[in-house]
Amino acid sequence: MLNNGNGTFTGGPLDKIIILRDINTGRFHVCFMEEMPFPGPIKEVELTEIVRLKSKMHHTEGTATIDEAKVEMAKMKAKLVLPPENYDIDPVDWDGIIPIVAVVPNWRLGTPKVAQLDPVVESPSEPKKPEAKKDPADADSRFSWLEVD
Repeated sequence: MLNNGNGTFTGGPLDKIIILRDINTGRFHVCFMEEMPFPGPIKEVELTEIVRLKSKMHHTEGTATIDEAKVEMAKMKAKLVLPPENYDIDPVDWDGIIPIVAVVPNWRLGTPKVAQLDPVVESPSEPKKPEAKKDPADADSRFSWLEVD
């Protein structure tokens, strides 16, 4: 994030503000998710198919309704400048555990592709890569949850 010097900040091209719905309490939490690029060379936005996001800040106590969460999102939007497509008002189910790390398709590529961490076709000589663990309660395919130590 870059400090604009006027009380606002500019986020990165793949940072995102989302609304989380805590599956344990039913409360809604606005959350700023910062892009955490994978190791290796940093790709241009249009060449990045999979985006890794990590929670940077969220509305701790949450709100009782989605409409109240949208008000909180508007407050965060007033302080954090992002491209318009980097705000998502559709709530994402969440287990209440922080920090949050998500691996998602790049929503700025146009038509999103399904995130695939394993090769589509594996040869017998290639070892199988570990899979992202999906929260069984998460019916939202936009996020694959990873355990963080």
